[in-house]
Amino acid sequence: MKEDNSMIAFFINDIAGKGGTERVTCLVANMLAQRIDQPVEILSLHQSGSKPHFELSQEIHLRSLFSEPGRGIARFPVAWYKLHRYLKRNDVDIIIDVDGILDLYSIPASIRTHTKVVSWEHFNYNTNPDVPYRKISRPLAARFASSIVTLTEQDKASYQKGLEPNLKSRIVAIHNPMQIEHGTGYDSDARVIVSAGRLTYQKGFDLLIKAAQQVLPKHPKWQWYILGEGEQRDELEQMINEYGLAQQVHMPGMVNIDEYFSKAAFFVMSSRFEGLPMVLLEAKSYNLPIVSFDCQTGPSEIVANGINGMLIPSEDTDALAKAVEKLIDSRELRIEYSDHANESSERFSPSYIAQQWENLIQSLL
Repeated sequence: MKEDNSMIAFFINDIAGKGGTERVTCLVANMLAQRIDQPVEILSLHQSGSKPHFELSQEIHLRSLFSEPGRGIARFPVAWYKLHRYLKRNDVDIIIDVDGILDLYSIPASIRTHTKVVSWEHFNYNTNPDVPYRKISRPLAARFASSIVTLTEQDKASYQKGLEPNLKSRIVAIHNPMQIEHGTGYDSDARVIVSAGRLTYQKGFDLLIKAAQQVLPKHPKWQWYILGEGEQRDELEQMINEYGLAQQVHMPGMVNIDEYFSKAAFFVMSSRFEGLPMVLLEAKSYNLPIVSFDCQTGPSEIVANGINGMLIPSEDTDALAKAVEKLIDSRELRIEYSDHANESSERFSPSYIAQQWENLIQSLL
């Protein structure tokens, strides 16, 4: 057993954020706090709120390096110094960077400490490869991080290939955990399609609307809800109006997704790229059939094609429209997919994911 004051720390940009990385950080931190001897803390680069948006165990302490967000290279030396002092003073055994960009802080800060760095990547290897900071952070992690954690096996292979021949770090694929199944039954007579995500280019809602234009006018009783907010709202609303879909395609904004998922016939994801799309796991937890672009990365490891959903070639709006119409036209197929919604989902269960994280932590101590 380690000394009482040694700990495991998660390092994140801002734990008070409302996104998927903040949610899964709270989930994994909660699970680890129950399973390991070391205290668990969450350190934010800066923290915009007094507490996280998502549930967090009272055993987990929160700290931040800065009280306000900042930009520019001039901030790096101060951040390195503050982080180095934090690692030394708190006897941090392992720091888990929530997003590889943070390796730019933690790897230099860990010099002359016993702290080991885990780079937890939330973007697939081929996403934003030209971002200057990623051009530095990924090779840095390859040589000096103790481990790189990817969200999918597909991405693990991409990182191994892309970071050779200088790869010294161990790469491990650990899925994000799936939430506990919801108790609501599946309504096979529903006439509602649901999609969800930030209204950005990545999520491909422009492609979704093009597909909807081919299908919905032929099925006037069906409604399609796109849940979320983002910078493309005006552009997407304009498309909806131009295609004459305003009576069938709706964007209610940031809402309680339970109200929509529990009444949906099936879920559609039109993303151009992902890391591991948590929204597909959420849809599975409601026993929803799924139609998704087979983008990099994640859908092929979540959706069993032809068993609990359909995987469509990326950005193929015609194929997406045909798949959506196939589910609209077949109540029997929707029931079949719903009945198998959680097939092979055990590898996403919280207990399985917690064990994988515990195994990684113990291997580094």
